[in-house]
Amino acid sequence: METNSASLSEMLVLILFLGAVAYILGIVFQVLVMYFNKDKSKTFPKTFPKTTALLISTRICTIALSLLLWKFWFLRIDVMLGPILLPALISEIVISPIFLKLFGYKILRKS
Repeated sequence: METNSASLSEMLVLILFLGAVAYILGIVFQVLVMYFNKDKSKTFPKTFPKTTALLISTRICTIALSLLLWKFWFLRIDVMLGPILLPALISEIVISPIFLKLFGYKILRKS
């Protein structure tokens, strides 16, 4: 008898592989928001630890949320929409703005 179950490490590797496009889009979004929020007095060496902490902590939380969303997927549509993993995209849309706000960046700029 064979069961169709996957271990946590197998699911993690699969999430990282299938969600790579969504995670890269999330990183690009966060870097663009950080670039447009920077002051002229800030320099790259001073902001590097804060930027690295933001990107790493956001990716850890989005991967964890992607695992949870995929585990409890309730929609009748497939989890893949072309090259994009929908649980990873949903977690990026939810978590990225929250972490940007926590780290003090403005997401929407006033004109």
